[in-house]
Formats: sequence, C-alpha cells, structure tokens
Amino acid sequence: SLLAFDAATGKQAWRNTTGASAWSSPVAGTIQGKHTVVHHTGAMVFGLDPTSGKTLWEFDTFAAGLASRGKGSALSSTPIIVGDKLFVCSEPTDLLCLNLADGKILWKRSNTYEDVYTPAQIAEAKANAEKARPVADRRRKLRSESKTVAARLKKTPDDEALKAKAAELKTALAKVEAELDKLKGLAIPKAHKVTGYSTPTPVSDGKFVYVHTGYGTTACYDLDGKRQWIVKTDKPLHGWAGQCNSPVLAGGKLMVHVVDAVGLDAATGKEAWRTRGRWFDVFGSAIVVTVDRTELVFDPNGDVFRVSDGKRMAGRLWSHEFAGPIVEGGIVYAICDKGKVKALKLPAKLGEKLICEVLWTARIDKDRHYASPVIHEGLFYALTRASVLTVLDAYTGETVYVKKLDLGGKGKDEIYPSITLAGKYIYLSDRHGKTIVISPGREYKQVAVNTLEPFRSCPVFIGKRMYVRGL
Repeated sequence: SLLAFDAATGKQAWRNTTGASAWSSPVAGTIQGKHTVVHHTGAMVFGLDPTSGKTLWEFDTFAAGLASRGKGSALSSTPIIVGDKLFVCSEPTDLLCLNLADGKILWKRSNTYEDVYTPAQIAEAKANAEKARPVADRRRKLRSESKTVAARLKKTPDDEALKAKAAELKTALAKVEAELDKLKGLAIPKAHKVTGYSTPTPVSDGKFVYVHTGYGTTACYDLDGKRQWIVKTDKPLHGWAGQCNSPVLAGGKLMVHVVDAVGLDAATGKEAWRTRGRWFDVFGSAIVVTVDRTELVFDPNGDVFRVSDGKRMAGRLWSHEFAGPIVEGGIVYAICDKGKVKALKLPAKLGEKLICEVLWTARIDKDRHYASPVIHEGLFYALTRASVLTVLDAYTGETVYVKKLDLGGKGKDEIYPSITLAGKYIYLSDRHGKTIVISPGREYKQVAVNTLEPFRSCPVFIGKRMYVRGL
C-alpha cells in the first residue's frame, strides 16, 4: 500500500492498495500538466492523484517487454521440434516459431486477454478493476480483524461472543472474496520471478501447436502461425507461484491442469470436461499412460483422470507438487513428498477405478525435486534442487549410490532442468548453465563438464544437435 498523510496534522489522507510490494520511493511531478505521484511496484508503474490517491493510469513494463517480474528472467519454457521448425514460449504470453536450421524467428503470436476478448469486454474489465479497489480495501480490513479475533480465541477458546464474531467475519470475508473475483476476472495473476507466464512447454500433434500460459489462456495454431482458436481456462490461485505445468495432448483432447483438470476439444478449444482438482496448483507436468486400451492422465499429485471424459480413476496414489511421474515397462515411478519414491504396477484390466499394486517404496533425499527423473537399463535417477543425485534399482528400490554433484551455487533452488538421457549419456544441468555428463550404470562415472549461458529449461536433442532455451 501507498499512504499519504496530512503534513499539518499527521492524519491519514488516503491509502492506495494498488500493486505489489515496493522497493523504491514514490516520486511527485507534473505529467501532461497534471500533478502526479508515480509509484513503482515490481514491474508495474502507477500514476496517482496526489489529492485523492486515485489511480490515474498504470503501465506494465513486463508486458511491454521492458522488464521481468522479480529478479532475473522467467524464460523457462522448453522448446519442441516439429519437422524443420522449433517452437518455444516467451514472456509474457508469446509463442515463437523458429527456423530449426539457423534460429531465425519465422513468426510470433501473443496470447493475452486482448487476444481472447473484444475491446468492449476489455473496457468493462478495466472499469471493474477500478471498482475492485475499495473492495480489496474491505478484504484487507476483514482479514486483519479476523487475525485479531483468531488470536484472542486461542487465549479464550470458550468465549461464545468471539466465536460468533469469528463466524460473522468468515461469512463477510467469503462474500467480499466472491465480489472481488467477479470484478477482477481479467486481472493479470501474479507470478514468481522464476515461473513468469511462459514456463509451460507447448505441445504438437505434427499439424498444430498448442500453448498454455500463466494468464490462463490456451490457444491452437497451425505450423504457419494461423490461430485456430484461443480461450481462457483457469488462472493460478497462488498469489506468488504462477503456472508451471505443460499441457498434455491425447485422444483428441488438450488437457490443462491449473486448479481443476480441464479437457478441451483439441479441434475447437471448447471445454469437453472439467474435474475438480485440489486446492494447490499442480507445478509438474502430467504423463499419458494407456491401460487396457484406455488413455489415462497421471499428474504429479497422484491423481489419475480418464482422457475421454475426465473421470477421476484414482486419487492420491502419492503426493507431490513438482517433478512429474514417469512410466517404464508397465510400472509408474513417482517422486513423493518427504523423501520417498514409489513404484506402482499398472493392472492388465481396468475397472471403474484404477487399482495399482505398490511394488516398493524407497527413501531418497527429502529436499525438493524440481527435475523429473529418468529410468534407463533398470536404474532410476533422481536429482534434488540442491544437486544431490540418487540412483535406485528400478526393480527393488534399493539404493545403488548417492552423489552430491558439483552443480549450482550457494542458493537452495539450483536445479530446474530435468535429467535428460541422450545417446549413451545422461545430462544433469543447473540454472547457471553448467552441465555434468555421466555414463549410466551402477557406479558414478563422470564423462564431461560443459558450461553454457544460464538456463532453466530442459535440453532437447535431435540428431547431433542439442537445443536449449537460455535466459
């Protein structure tokens, strides 16, 4: 918030709650003959009326391509290759098509709300955003009062008056939240400095390319850049993390999972089904597995959905938010919370529900695993965000070896690219551009160390070339 006080009395004159936390001081000046207070919060710049505190205008330097949200760059999308073209996402919502031979940009398409809605709808949304400001103030006050009452209830849990007040505040807060949701329908969601809005990797069937963004927009293009459709699905609920997982294409459906699991008709973009998801967003990407001639989607949280109609075939087979599961030889391997890995055998026949046999559960490092694992020649490879490599026997779950790699810096979030198998080697990379190359096997054998510019995306290998999206 930005507050103004009467210089003579010290009384608060106004409060403006626009924007995020500010690290710089506001400045006052004259813009086009009008006295204006310029307030810079993150990537947003606001012009305020010094008398009333009302927002006169706002400018998103991030959307204009002049800045990134937070420290660093949020260019984390992994490229895909279709024929002689490379497709990759760019901030904030762009899909880029490059010539594979020389890297020349052939075309670029944005996927903002302006691409989805009419000018009249956009104007209405901006007007609603102004109406939302006082509602946001009411929400802030209710939240503050609720915290105070909750603290008092901890000390006197049998106080009936406080219980009634807490219930009253809860109801009032729910109404304000609902009102705010309606007014801020097209407000751009917040995003983490690493995630941004373009982390989801595009997907293609060879004829069309599909893209999903952190704005909650989803679109389809032909290989020449002609848009087939664009829709708005869900926006991330997190106030800080944004959207990370990539869309999945199978059975004529494009599946996106932000809050709910949503299946779109790949030909038209129309919603075919929606299955209620968990409260938290799913950060890792799902995989498609065929069981008894039925395509199923397994997400990192251990939920399983049927591609054709979205029916939840299993829930909470494991719990994890980040690294996606993998499948090999009829067995699904999943990194779980609290330092575990599970191996689940898929059934030969599928009934009304998916019932898997747990073959083994193994212990690994408890730290977060952003990188998805790899299985090769009976060995399971997992890498923590702090560069601890664990290799397990894929058939028994027994630990083969654990190695702290010379990757990353002093931070805790150092490893984002997934483990990659290419040719006869395994590639393990950090966010600074350093890659360790090892030979697969039951002993750690380092082959090479390479350093490129910083990157967080996964390297892609085609023929004798490696393609990687840098920062």
